[in-house]
Amino acid sequence: MKKLYLLGSMLLAVCSAHANTDPIIEKGTLDQIQTQLARSEYFIHWQNYAGIYQSTNRKNSLRATYTAQEMHIAPRDASQQWSFGLTVKGVAADGRPLYRSATQTAVKLNDGTVQFNHDNHYTVEYVNNEDGIRQNFIIQQPAVKAHTINVQLQAAEGWQIAKRNETSLTFSNGQQLLSYNDLKVWDAKGTILPAQFSVHNNQFQIAVDVEKAVYPVTIDPIVLNGTPQNANTFLQSNQSFAFLGYSVSSAGDINGDNYDDIVLGAPGYDHPNGGNGAAFVYYGSNRGINPTRFSMLTSNIVSGQDGTLIAGGGDVNDDGFDDIVTTASYDSTINLDGICIYYGAASGITTTPVIIYGNPAYGTFADAITISKDLDGDFIDDIVVGSGYGSHGQTGEGIVTIIPGSPWGAEYTAWTVIEGNQLGLHLGNHVKSAGDVNGDSYNDLIIGTGNMVLVYFGGPGGLATTPGSSLTITAGSIHPPYALAAGGDINGDGHTDIIVGKTVYSNGQSQEGAVWVYYGNATGIDTIPATILEGNADSISYGVSVAFAGDINNDGFSDIVVGALGQSNDINQKGEGMAYVYYGRATGLNPVPASTIQSNQKDALLGISVAGAGDVNGDGYSDVVIGAMLYTNGQEAEGAAFVYHGGAGSAGLLAATTAGKMTASPADPFSAVKVFPNPTVNNLSVQLQGLDSQLPTEIQIMNLQGRIVQVVKAGNIDSYQQSVDLSRLTAGIYFVVIRNGSKVFREKIIKQ
Repeated sequence: MKKLYLLGSMLLAVCSAHANTDPIIEKGTLDQIQTQLARSEYFIHWQNYAGIYQSTNRKNSLRATYTAQEMHIAPRDASQQWSFGLTVKGVAADGRPLYRSATQTAVKLNDGTVQFNHDNHYTVEYVNNEDGIRQNFIIQQPAVKAHTINVQLQAAEGWQIAKRNETSLTFSNGQQLLSYNDLKVWDAKGTILPAQFSVHNNQFQIAVDVEKAVYPVTIDPIVLNGTPQNANTFLQSNQSFAFLGYSVSSAGDINGDNYDDIVLGAPGYDHPNGGNGAAFVYYGSNRGINPTRFSMLTSNIVSGQDGTLIAGGGDVNDDGFDDIVTTASYDSTINLDGICIYYGAASGITTTPVIIYGNPAYGTFADAITISKDLDGDFIDDIVVGSGYGSHGQTGEGIVTIIPGSPWGAEYTAWTVIEGNQLGLHLGNHVKSAGDVNGDSYNDLIIGTGNMVLVYFGGPGGLATTPGSSLTITAGSIHPPYALAAGGDINGDGHTDIIVGKTVYSNGQSQEGAVWVYYGNATGIDTIPATILEGNADSISYGVSVAFAGDINNDGFSDIVVGALGQSNDINQKGEGMAYVYYGRATGLNPVPASTIQSNQKDALLGISVAGAGDVNGDGYSDVVIGAMLYTNGQEAEGAAFVYHGGAGSAGLLAATTAGKMTASPADPFSAVKVFPNPTVNNLSVQLQGLDSQLPTEIQIMNLQGRIVQVVKAGNIDSYQQSVDLSRLTAGIYFVVIRNGSKVFREKIIKQ
């Protein structure tokens, strides 16, 4: 209270002085006041009338109350009708009861922290700040020697618990999702201790290996709620019906400062020349995207329509700065449509575009655009324009135009034109930079038609003009009939993959939507999906947008993000929209989403656009950007975009329960193999269930240089559990390689 009193006195003095002498407050003093006020929003307070401690959490849109035995969480938005609780049941040692909750506890309150001391055996601590609400357990040394300490908890009735991984749980109640993750445990010397969750019925426990611990031991998980308030950056247009976030894209590094930038489309934005639409470029920094620094791009064509199609992430004039391409839309004065090229520079994006118009002989121009990594071997990125409704001999055959980059700019190069040559084929509905699909060290191109995905291989002589691989898609009746993304390597096999989203898919739920994952191979693209993710709810438009998100958790595997603009978690928030992040791994895409993002606003349509943002804060983790074109925050339907930073264990993204059910590809003998805990200290457990017990099985530990540093011969499996002692290995990253007959399983692990 003393701190609050002094702050109040300071503010009173400032106001009084202003009234009489109008002084200038030093910036440092003002910053201190503002910082203290921001901190005070998260302070925990004693509510005498209720006999409880309570706090609000603005960033995570939560309210919480705390007692010695329980924590209760509810939304700050009173229109949302849900409440979540966690009860501390006690502490056990090696499976035997050790301590129960004390009937009376000593309480210590300090700003955003409150501690309940249970008879000096253990302390339950709650920390409320912008990260979320942390529920910490500080365990004093027990009277008996223990190998494992277990903290036992129970969720409130009606909440279902799902174990996402060894250090993360999710709680669900209807459509409401919460996460309990970022589990970390350390002892008095700061040594990280192995810990994991286990779940039984509606109870769960945190198990900690304390055999070598120096007490006290601190157990530190965090509770998060997935809302826009969790975003690392919130961007809005501040103009009614601007529809910012209709499209979103990484822009690469436009100004060469080593931070990636993003570009957002706002097709409804009104600008002074009477045209509609604009693209907004926001720049990265060591703190992420700066919402106050941006450049507005418009082609300045009267009655034009900008901001619908945007592409970035490539350098088409070889000056070391990445560039942006947008549609120029139709120019009624010359009866042509075209594209705008905005070149990057040290000072930021140039706002005066180079406009390239299509060839009138082919009809429509620019139904899809991308900047592709070098296709023709000259080390300069290229522009690809898809004209799915173009015609040159066959109506609606579709046309794809490759505009090579050059040191003089893409406006001076000769085009390569690929025609569909088939009535109604619609070649060029999608064009996507594909990376290296077939592993030949040349970048490839993915082109979508009305019902096929075609792979065109790059090579020393440039891009082939006939497809090297194809995949048939059962198309729907909407335009475009599916969403398409390419260029990431989900399973780390050296071949880039593709993902396809279709909102019209139904399998148990009407128009639930689904996403198909296809892996690349030496001859092109697999024709059988490795994974199918389903929306699992009626009419939610799951898969309306799909994107590769880079490597969010920096584990060496590409991750993906999927939009579901019709999904909601509250009956009063229909159409709020959601987006889901899924992690790649050696065995393929993990079908349980690592993160869920939601708008908490009716009809916001979050997820209409999703994209990998690159690394906007330079921390080595890839980030994501999500669009919500009808989001309202002062101006109706102004639109918004939310940027979330990646991190180890998805620290910057919001974890949630399963959004979709998985339809597996042909039976995988390793689907039940598990390696845990990960990260690990000395002891690694390998679950071998599902393997052929008649075949010899060997477990190898391989370092990053590919050298086998340890071998465990399990033989013909007679036990489904195998323990591996890693105490002789130095800390670092390794691979667990399991060979069961001729079949091989790989999993990346971190030895601490």
